Amino acid sequence: MKRLALILAALAASVAHAQETYTITNLSEAFYAKITLEQPSEVFSKGNITIIDTKTDKALIKIESDDLALSLHDGKALANIKELPYGEQSVVMAVR
Repeated sequence: MKRLALILAALAASVAHAQETYTITNLSEAFYAKITLEQPSEVFSKGNITIIDTKTDKALIKIESDDLALSLHDGKALANIKELPYGEQSVVMAVR
């Protein structure tokens, strides 16, 4: 029974550490974004996107999703990537 408890604890710890948060700093001068994925190794992951005011560091918008897809560029999440109609697109785009 003790062995089963250790295995379950190890599984719970691996699930807890699977979550990953990425900060997007190239959104705009006024705002930045944080994207949290529960399972970053999956193509689609449950997670959220939060838009934050740069001056106050206050969260302005938070969107939850069951199916976020994120492409990284040199390990970083970037905004405003446009290769339409069928190429890569950012999870977050700033309207200018």
